Amino acid sequence: MAFHFLRFQEHYESPGFKGRIFTWAEYVRWYRSVRGAFTYAEDWGGFNFPGAVLEPFRRGAFAPLTPRENSVLRVLSDVRPWAYVIGTWAGDEAALRHELAHAVWHLEPEYRNRVRAILADADLSRQCALLAEGEGYDASVYLDEIQACAIEGAEECAPDLGRRKAILEAFGDSLEKLKRLGEMGLELRFQALERVYSDARYSLTTPLGELEPRVGKALPEAAAVLAAWGVPRIYGLTAYHPGSVLRAVDENRLEHSRLKERLEASGARVLGSGVARDPEGHWPEEPLWIAAGLEEFHIAQLLREFGQTAGLMVEWVGNKGGDGFIATRLIWA
Repeated sequence: MAFHFLRFQEHYESPGFKGRIFTWAEYVRWYRSVRGAFTYAEDWGGFNFPGAVLEPFRRGAFAPLTPRENSVLRVLSDVRPWAYVIGTWAGDEAALRHELAHAVWHLEPEYRNRVRAILADADLSRQCALLAEGEGYDASVYLDEIQACAIEGAEECAPDLGRRKAILEAFGDSLEKLKRLGEMGLELRFQALERVYSDARYSLTTPLGELEPRVGKALPEAAAVLAAWGVPRIYGLTAYHPGSVLRAVDENRLEHSRLKERLEASGARVLGSGVARDPEGHWPEEPLWIAAGLEEFHIAQLLREFGQTAGLMVEWVGNKGGDGFIATRLIWA
């Protein structure tokens, strides 16, 4: 099983390969350099990643795929980007609970918000240091891993008993909610969110004037903007109101500033700002950072880190210097 999931998993959260396109040989060399030997199958028995991770494999970015990887894509051919994939050995109940905790974390924004509140004032330096050992996890997933350890009962990386009990209670509530929703309910929720994001009015401030992208619509005037900035695509992201839950203005501003810092620390260029508005006026407008220089998968990681469901992307589709068009679409966290 480990060799079925390896590149999917490590593309998602490896500190050395997160968001990168890489070969098996490159990963094996890296793993040996940090572990001393290639013991991946013995080291890891549970796997989890968002459905969006499958997209670059489906597009051929990781070609050539191994027979095992091809079998994963066949089995998961109907998995949508918003869904979540977990894999464990049959009968390993602890691993199943751990991976299920990751799925609930991804699928249920209310659970993420409750866990963040529970751990807000906790000293997690010991847990973070443990997760950093052996180069197993990227820092962006530490909080997700700590809550999964609490659900599994892995005391070495879980918080204290009181916070663990609070997390277990939140997990139980959210798991029951997801069970009631079922696959059809989750699909309907996704479609409703997709309509909200698609109907929003976006305005991006650029050196050549305001851009007003609409999801799914061509935007030919953006070609000159991308050329002026020297980038093939730009992203629009916010940290306001995570999980579509209204939050205090001061806290929104603080987190939005922190999002800019995280973008820059990740190697992105923050080119300007913009705003997203609800055309019906039922939801407060949200400021956006205009960023470039990262792959789509890195942006999805940052969206998840800040509790966001989706972001905006405006990109050139076609041959460099040749025929093509400007596409505007959503990136799902």
